[in-house]
Formats: sequence, C-alpha cells, structure tokens
Amino acid sequence: MAARRWLEERRPFLRRRSVEAYGHCIKILIRYLGSRRISLSHLTALDAQRFFAWMFSEGYAYATVRLCRRTLGTFLHHLSLSDARGRFSTAVIRQARLPREPRTMPLCLTKDQCARVLAYLKRRDRCIYLICLMAYLTGMRISEILSLKISDIDLNARTIFIGAEQKNGAACRIPFVMHPDMLAYIRFRRSLALGTDTLFIGRTFMPIGISSVQTRVRRISRELGIRFHMHAFRHSIASHLAGSGTPMPSVQRFLRHLDMRTTMRYITVFPENIQRDIESAHPLAI
Repeated sequence: MAARRWLEERRPFLRRRSVEAYGHCIKILIRYLGSRRISLSHLTALDAQRFFAWMFSEGYAYATVRLCRRTLGTFLHHLSLSDARGRFSTAVIRQARLPREPRTMPLCLTKDQCARVLAYLKRRDRCIYLICLMAYLTGMRISEILSLKISDIDLNARTIFIGAEQKNGAACRIPFVMHPDMLAYIRFRRSLALGTDTLFIGRTFMPIGISSVQTRVRRISRELGIRFHMHAFRHSIASHLAGSGTPMPSVQRFLRHLDMRTTMRYITVFPENIQRDIESAHPLAI
C-alpha cells in the first residue's frame, strides 16, 4: 500500500513510462523480499547488496539494476520522512555498491542483415517496417521516431527537425535520406485528415507506443533468427557510414552525440576494410 501511495504521489511529476518503470522495480523488490521473508524496515546494506547480485544472476540488464537501486533509495527516503521511529534509512543503499558496468560492444547488423530484416518486415509487418526503415535512414532513436510530427519533415530541404525535448536537449535538423517507401507513406499520411499530427500511427489511427514496437520487433527477431532490436539500426548505420569512409565528425553530427568518444563506441571496424584503409593512407604504400 505504501508503494502504491508513493507512486500515486509522484505520478503528476513524472512521465507515464517513468511511473511504470518505478512500479516494475518495486514489484521486483517486493517479490525478492517476500521470498526471503525480509522486512523493508529491517533491510541492511548486505541485504541490498544480495538483492542486486540476485538481479544480475536472474539476467536483468545493468541499467535495470541501476534503476532499481535508485528507485529503492528514493522509496526509502519517502518512508523515512513519515517514520518517527527511524526504521527506514537510505544509508543502506549508499553502502550497497554495484559492480562496475561491463563495457559491451553495441549490437550492429551487417548491410546484408539489415537488408534481410527490412525485406522480411516489409512482408510481415508494414508498420514496424516503416519505423525500422526510418531508424536506419536517419539514425534516430525509437522515442524520437514515435514523437515525429508530419510538420517536422521538410521534403524540399531533405531534413527532419528534432525538438529540444529529445535526448541531449538541443533542437536541430538532421539529413533525411529519401527512400521510395518512406516518401510514399509520408505523402499518404499527409492526405489523412486526422486529429493528430503524429507521423506514425497504428490501425486505430492513434500514436504507437514504444513497448508495442519493441514487443513486435522481438517477435520478428525470433521468427527471422537474427538478433536485433530497434537501437541496433542506429548502431548499424553509424558503422556502415564509418566503414564507407564518412568522416567521423560527420557521423558524430549525424548521431547528435556531444562527445566523440560516444560515437566511437558505436563504430564497428570491419576486418575487410582494414587492409584497404591502411594501404590507401600509408605514405610508403605502392
């Protein structure tokens, strides 16, 4: 009950997805504590440490474990404010350390895999095909794609406007590579007189949710036998551009990264390009 009241109090100040994420973390915590008969008021730093270790053993992503740590700390702080007996303390969370996040290479598809995935999606799920195609054409994040308005696309200038409310908080225009299927859909969407200006809509003519897209993408990934997710298209186009000789500052601007080091993590060095690059740049090459 306390967790439900806390979430309801925070709801007006948070996005819907943030409330859902906090609720999911609280459910994981309650399930763990209940299975081990540990009271939240008697939670120790060692208990919290074991809880995080259990999450890793269950296969939860590092970002999810980190979110649970932050959620638990915020929830304990909320309980401590209304508890006169001092049973709750955020010190247990500060003392429970997480291991360093492992450095993993972003998932990147080859050009052939991208072509196969898009061809399969075109036959299997037209809506998801168009969203994935936009991700590969522009390198945009899924949240940015689903927030796109028809008015954000300038076909004459071949650019797309991305508002300041998106990640990195800076409004900008990015190049829009023309594709026949995307052009046809944009023109079709402009011909519809609907109450929403959102570019991508579902069968009910309403905006599509991120979780719905991700669920359908996971299903397609299993059917096709190629491991990928929505963000893989952003990784892939960055690697393909770099592998084709696009200057890294241009790739950085295309992806809208503030730090070049972030861009470098997205880049996969293809072995077949190493020989070509070295021979073309080496001053003593014949």
